[in-house]
Amino acid sequence: MAYNDGGWETLLFCETETLKIKSKTLRYVNEPFAWDFTPHDFAALAYYHLGVPQKSIPYYLEAIRLAPDNERLKLNHRHYSEAVKNLNNKY
Repeated sequence: MAYNDGGWETLLFCETETLKIKSKTLRYVNEPFAWDFTPHDFAALAYYHLGVPQKSIPYYLEAIRLAPDNERLKLNHRHYSEAVKNLNNKY
């Protein structure tokens, strides 16, 4: 919901908290997407939209490691890397 509503602070909090969970349980909250590239992808998106694209890079690298054939992830990573480069060129 936070993604659809543009609630980037909420999305970032939820995804970084999700990434702190290191073991699966049999509870309903352990959906398969919680263990794939999705939390890393959403954390990167949130950082980008919050205006700190440089913090998105490690999350995208991990997302790509987990889903190496996902072209959208690769495209986003290139886009965000370019944003970081442009940000660095401002100063």
